Amino acid sequence: MLQFVAGFVETPKACWPHSSLGMESYAQPLRRRGVKAIAAGVVALTALIGGSTFVMLRFDGYVKAIYEHNTAPIRELAEIRARATDIRRLLWRLVALRGREEERQAIAAIHVNLRAIDNAWARYCADAPDNQHEDVLATEIGHRLTLFSGIVRSSLERISFGDHDDTRDWLEQNVEALNQLDTLIASEVDLNVAMAAALRQESATMLSVAITTAFAFVLLATGAMISIAIFTHLVRQRDDAMEESRYHLWLADQAIEMTLDGVMITNAEGTIEKVNPAFCRLTGYSQAELVGNNPRMLNSGRQTKEFYRGLWKALREAGQWKGELWNRRKDGGVYLESLSIAGICGANHEYTHFAAICTDITHRQQTVERLGHLATHDMLTGLPNRFLLDERLSQALARARRMPQPVALMFLDLDGFKAVNDTLGHGVGDELLILIGRDLQNAVRDSDTVARIGGDEFAIVLEGIADQDHLPMLARSLLRMIRSARQIGEHQVFVTSSIGISVYPTDALTPGELLKKADVAMYHAKRNGKDAFCLASSIGSAEATL
Repeated sequence: MLQFVAGFVETPKACWPHSSLGMESYAQPLRRRGVKAIAAGVVALTALIGGSTFVMLRFDGYVKAIYEHNTAPIRELAEIRARATDIRRLLWRLVALRGREEERQAIAAIHVNLRAIDNAWARYCADAPDNQHEDVLATEIGHRLTLFSGIVRSSLERISFGDHDDTRDWLEQNVEALNQLDTLIASEVDLNVAMAAALRQESATMLSVAITTAFAFVLLATGAMISIAIFTHLVRQRDDAMEESRYHLWLADQAIEMTLDGVMITNAEGTIEKVNPAFCRLTGYSQAELVGNNPRMLNSGRQTKEFYRGLWKALREAGQWKGELWNRRKDGGVYLESLSIAGICGANHEYTHFAAICTDITHRQQTVERLGHLATHDMLTGLPNRFLLDERLSQALARARRMPQPVALMFLDLDGFKAVNDTLGHGVGDELLILIGRDLQNAVRDSDTVARIGGDEFAIVLEGIADQDHLPMLARSLLRMIRSARQIGEHQVFVTSSIGISVYPTDALTPGELLKKADVAMYHAKRNGKDAFCLASSIGSAEATL
């Protein structure tokens, strides 16, 4: 896409006439014909060139006027098509939003696009050439616009009543009718371009006939004929280059204006020279606010100065950069965008402009982060799950090997939790698990890890244990905290817990063995009366400590 845009920014210079094509090579034959022939030829040549030049300029202006009149309505049709495309995208987005805050903004954008379509249609009807084809086309497009607007307004009415599923079914039933307007306008734009090309070809043919006729009047003056031929060739070459340049620039402008990705073009110093509507929608700024300013106005502050220095260094050295960065909209909202930038070289092979294409990927990033959190955390309590516990425990043991310090693992199981679920319901049980998880986090250090590993079982990873005599004190404190009464709704809930404790490297050397030893110690405490803790090192030599 960047190469496509960059190719159209400069006028194709290869189409313009070369200044090296002169008259000198044709002057020698004229000099050999003698003074009398030259004098007679000059009089005829002067009159003929003057008259021919006047006629050709008038003819050239006439053809250009017809061409511009034939292609002017394309601008309005292109706007109608772009607005209709935006409305279809917003309608499907509304179905997916289902009452979220963005729904109001999307509905407002649809109404703005509907009004813009009405205005463009009025301008098209005023500018379209008066002929049978355009009359039939206007009738057909008017019918499709009425049908399109009716479907859109009916969809908005359904959305306003909250019938998102019904709206989706309605749109699926009428998707072909919505697409017919785009198909009709696309075919008409292609037809207008073809008609313009045919007109251009016809004008070239007519011009050739005119030149041939002119040659008939200058057969007596070979020098005049050669001069006219050269002059005509240069004029035609100039006109062809102008028409081709104008056509390619129009195509490039349409491609930039109608793309759904944001497009921004800056000069070599970074001053914005052009943006498309999608870029304005992405940033919240109007075209007037952006053009003439620097992209620094979008800086979110999340990237460092070194980041931007590296970006500009890559552009000046390699001519391109691709990556992701955070920018800020006009309303202050921060968004993540996927950005591709390519340099555009001038005649001296230096970068004169940079073209950037950006896409908002904020929702995709949020989805990835949310899925990543769900994969490593318990959905009920928000605590790390078994997967993240294993990772944290492995990291803790790796650090303990580098700086020899004990690592303790506490395995907690709630006593009587099943009775809470059976008598008070799972809702109360879930709330109890949430409260206990929060209390456990508050009871340990921020550097420690509290995880829920299933059901009513919790685990705590304690790093940097300077004094292992502190573990029984912490265990007793946790037992007292858990056995405290908790008010959940209308119920006062009591539970106790059994705790098993294993220590690296005394009891085990691997995460799996450490967890297994703590689990065995916990069951030992539960068999010895519950509401107790047990050290893995004490099993077989002493009873659980109460």
